[in-house]
Amino acid sequence: MYLQLSITQTKQTMENYLNTLILEKNINPNQTFEFTVDGYTNFVSLDVIIEFIVSMPKEFQAKIKKQLIYIDFKNGDVLHNLKYYGNMMCEMKSELMNMNYNLNN
Repeated sequence: MYLQLSITQTKQTMENYLNTLILEKNINPNQTFEFTVDGYTNFVSLDVIIEFIVSMPKEFQAKIKKQLIYIDFKNGDVLHNLKYYGNMMCEMKSELMNMNYNLNN
């Protein structure tokens, strides 16, 4: 039970961090981005990108948080980095679809 509580707290902490960062940077949390991967267009909201990051193992979450803190410290564009993760999510989805297609044919 302690392990489950710890994992849940970590995910809530990351989600809270991302939501606070978005709020502090005056980023519109309701915006949607367009990514084209393998000729298919994907429309992904910032909420979905946050869910994707929060669903990652905590080691990846820690690396993402470290990158975002560094970018924020240097007054960089954190939204650009979040869009990168959105595109990565679409690429992973496309790769899984291609693997499933190849297995079935």
